[in-house]
Amino acid sequence: MACTWLRRPADLNGMGFFGDLWKVGDQVATLTATEQAEFVRLDQAVGMAVQASKVVAAGGAALTRIKDGQLYRDVAGSWDAYCESRGISANRANQIIRAFQTQTNISSKSGTAVPILSERALRPLVALTESDAIEVIAEASATAGGISPNSIRIAAARRKAKASKLPRPIRLKIPGWNVVLTPNRAAAATGFDTIVALEKAIEFVRRRRAG
Repeated sequence: MACTWLRRPADLNGMGFFGDLWKVGDQVATLTATEQAEFVRLDQAVGMAVQASKVVAAGGAALTRIKDGQLYRDVAGSWDAYCESRGISANRANQIIRAFQTQTNISSKSGTAVPILSERALRPLVALTESDAIEVIAEASATAGGISPNSIRIAAARRKAKASKLPRPIRLKIPGWNVVLTPNRAAAATGFDTIVALEKAIEFVRRRRAG
């Protein structure tokens, strides 16, 4: 459909939002009446979504402070009781707190601003070590769509798949001994460093001998 520029109707002067739509000098963008109505409806939904995300972030900060300082103690006998009084389970409140803390920590330590996302979107990061979570955010931010629930989920899944592939046991033949080092999943945090593993083993044996 061809686009045309129209003069602002006089009856829209002083009509707030609708009047502002026409304030491109004395010209107006080429939306039809139907498109204008659709835009207003969608724009309101965007505003509500943005406000909701800010409320979620504020709620995470508030829950964190209330729990850490036990600020609920004048109105409830326990954290669980306080959460129930607000219509939320303690488990759900703790999930929101962990998501808020993860988002805050990663933003400050990675130098990459993590957008305000839902607890569910941030949940894959909570299960990772801090270093892995930072790498996931870096990978997600490098995607075409940037940091989003989907890019975080995909990057976290790749990180978990990589961590799940354990190296084969290392067999060392030394005079009088056959030493076998078998890495476990906890070793992934140290990068499967053989020297570190041997040093820890020696330290462990020395402590046992010392009683």
